Amino acid sequence: MQFEGAVIREQGVTFAVVVVKRHVVENPAVANFDDELILEKVRVAVEAAETLKRTTVEVDTLIDIDRGYNPRHGLLDRRCNLRPAGTWLARRQALG
Repeated sequence: MQFEGAVIREQGVTFAVVVVKRHVVENPAVANFDDELILEKVRVAVEAAETLKRTTVEVDTLIDIDRGYNPRHGLLDRRCNLRPAGTWLARRQALG
């Protein structure tokens, strides 16, 4: 998996990390309904963030987008049922 970003250091202290993680497929005209791939990308991002201080992971897309350009699965389906990545995050949060 590829990450793009920068580690910013000032006077020898790391104070910010910016990471951009693609949640969509390379061609946005192609649907991304691969729940296992989305789960893996979310898992890797969350586990990487846990090794850093004061880091936030923001995931696009929260709820499925199934119409128009760039349709894709989210953490929740359109009825707000958890998809595999959402289930994994919920279980991880429950464990603390």
